[in-house]
Amino acid sequence: MRSDLQLVNQRLTKYTLAGKTTLSFRNFYSHLRHQHASERGIRKQQLEIFLSQFDAHPEWLQPIDLDRVAEYNALFDLIHAAVEPTAGETEAKLWGLGAPLWPAIFYGTDAFYNLIDKRVHARIPDSLKFSEDEKIDKWHYEFVYSFILRKAFNLPILPHEDLTYSYIDEDTGLLKYLAVRSDMRYVEVQQLQPLPNLDAGKLANALDCALTGYLQEKLPIDAFHFEGFAILTVEDVTKEKILENIRNTMLEHDPAETVGIYRQVLTLLKSLVGNSAVQFGMLPMVELNGHLLSPYENDPFSILANTASKLSIPQSVFLDYMNGYRAKPKSLVFHATDAKENISWFDQLFLQTGMQSLALIPVFHNNTLVGILEAYSDRAGVLQESNLNQLENVLPLLAQLLQKSILDFNAYMDHTIKDVFTPLQPSVEWKFREAIWQYRNDTFFGARRHTVPTVSFEDVYPLYGAIDIRNSTIERNAALRADLIFQVKLLLHTLDEIDTQIDQPGIDELILKSNIWRGRVEDQSIHIDETALKNFIEEEVLPSLRTLHDAQPTLQALIKTFLDANNERTGAVFQHRRMLEGSMQRINTAISEHLELFRRDLSKLYPNYFEKFRTDGIEYDVYVGQSIAPTIPFELAHVDTFQQRQLRFMASISRITRRLMPHMEVPLQTTQLIFVHPATIDINFRNDERRFDVEGTYNIRYQIIKKRIDKANVKDTRQRLTQPGKIAIVFYRNNFVAERYRHYIQDLQQEGLLKNDLEELEIEELQGIHGLVALRVGVQ
Repeated sequence: MRSDLQLVNQRLTKYTLAGKTTLSFRNFYSHLRHQHASERGIRKQQLEIFLSQFDAHPEWLQPIDLDRVAEYNALFDLIHAAVEPTAGETEAKLWGLGAPLWPAIFYGTDAFYNLIDKRVHARIPDSLKFSEDEKIDKWHYEFVYSFILRKAFNLPILPHEDLTYSYIDEDTGLLKYLAVRSDMRYVEVQQLQPLPNLDAGKLANALDCALTGYLQEKLPIDAFHFEGFAILTVEDVTKEKILENIRNTMLEHDPAETVGIYRQVLTLLKSLVGNSAVQFGMLPMVELNGHLLSPYENDPFSILANTASKLSIPQSVFLDYMNGYRAKPKSLVFHATDAKENISWFDQLFLQTGMQSLALIPVFHNNTLVGILEAYSDRAGVLQESNLNQLENVLPLLAQLLQKSILDFNAYMDHTIKDVFTPLQPSVEWKFREAIWQYRNDTFFGARRHTVPTVSFEDVYPLYGAIDIRNSTIERNAALRADLIFQVKLLLHTLDEIDTQIDQPGIDELILKSNIWRGRVEDQSIHIDETALKNFIEEEVLPSLRTLHDAQPTLQALIKTFLDANNERTGAVFQHRRMLEGSMQRINTAISEHLELFRRDLSKLYPNYFEKFRTDGIEYDVYVGQSIAPTIPFELAHVDTFQQRQLRFMASISRITRRLMPHMEVPLQTTQLIFVHPATIDINFRNDERRFDVEGTYNIRYQIIKKRIDKANVKDTRQRLTQPGKIAIVFYRNNFVAERYRHYIQDLQQEGLLKNDLEELEIEELQGIHGLVALRVGVQ
């Protein structure tokens, strides 16, 4: 045991108030007297010996100067024996005596003094310096006021925790945590001035961070005198704090900081096992399209992946090993002494890296293997079972981290696909995932690739269809003209009424301009300049009307009627356009819903890419072929089935839209068009437009035909090929295609879906396109 004054923490000296604390053992003596009165047997005899020593040394009951503590070794030994009966076993304990509220000890075990010497000169990690000071401040006030409230007010309401120190152990270079507990049972508090009344409402919330500030204001520490001594004990809580730190790191996991978080966790694991010679790595079990991945080239997390890359081990060999481990996961320990030269890449790992030991520990999340924890060392005999046993409690936390990494990877893939490409269907998403993986794998460290690889599918069969709202442009122009005529008439009515009621400069000019606009909008032969009319009303009419509205109460109702009519969502000025848009929306909603059923139906037959485009109606492309589903055998019979289903779908759409007509404010009709391309094409995903497009001169011709046949006429007539209530099927002059579609049509005629009015037509020559023919048939 040692007896000399030693500071525990320099920072806490700023809270110490000279003359307000007294080192005294009178309270301890009173406690022994009280205990002696109630004890029996050997314990009573021990207490009699302790009390007799105090009786023999009356100076022990007087206040003791801290500078003279070395003169009281006998007293301190007595106290040690009284409070720590098994003194012989406590020499290795971190135990000591200190003055109340003074950050120092004056007596303690050699182990305690050695720890203080080490702690005073220890390095605090830069990342913890500020938080350490802040934590000490907070702890001090909570500790002191918790004690004052208990002793002086009998209010045990303010909680406080043990003070925890962190530092770098100079012997191991690892982070250590110590919890300091201060037993103040032998300290008494005396008030030096009358105590104020405290706000019960503020005291009710003991966890309120503002409470200690309130107590500092109402109960300054120098208003109290503290007499007695404290018993200090210290416990190494490194394991508990490391687990807490890892848990907090998990909660703060930002996918953008994955590398830093992994490094931080792996460093904490070294402190957990207490040996800097043991290194750690982690390998998440990341999958792509059902296949295990070797996460990254030059992986910063995994010694296995990193070393395999440096040794130029083929990725297939590495993945074969990982797949085998995943099939039978268990803890494994390997040593360099077990390796045999040129036997396997695993042996090379020891022979060429200098590694002496390696342990692989499976990590499970909900009974699913999510990764491997790697522990390794370049020192022989360091990696022992005792080290690995320390990791048992941390494995559930690592499981959450690895699972989060897997989820982050999948979320990254999904987000990037949707951001760089477009919302994708499962049938082609696999190809985009491979492209994104290649992009990430190439750029993660080397940044060698600056663009995402092009996604393409070769030799696919296209199916094109279009459902168009007949005369949509004419209907739009008619609705616009009707609304503008109403708007100008209402404007003239409003201005005329204003002119009759008040003499307002500028009204006559607005009436003149409005009459000119009325002539323009009512003249069917003149194109309406909607923008110019809108500017006239917004820039000239509305400012004048709003001014009059505020200045002339008698005109407010009249002007409000005009302003309300010009509300785009509810006003009468937009009535015809809203009615038309409502009818078109009703048709397109019905088409989209039925189109989704069609897409699902095709997906059950064979994986395909389905793309739709919104115009006044809806157009769609379907691409199907072996390249879209390499693992599923593709046959021409699939194309035949797709075409039959497409014709049936178009017949159903025609029937559905026709049944909607009585329920629409503006009765609209639809036309149905199918284009049959004679051969396969190649499609590439265009990142700039975020959609698939054809590739190559011949393939582009397919897109040109789609754009032009919609407005085509029957040869030698002025009749449009597409007609309401009919399906037009366009193809190049080819008896084989025509014969196939005749069979499809006959089947649907027998079912009563199509009429017996099949027409065989030639299409007028289009710009750069000739030789197109069509079948056209009515829908029942």
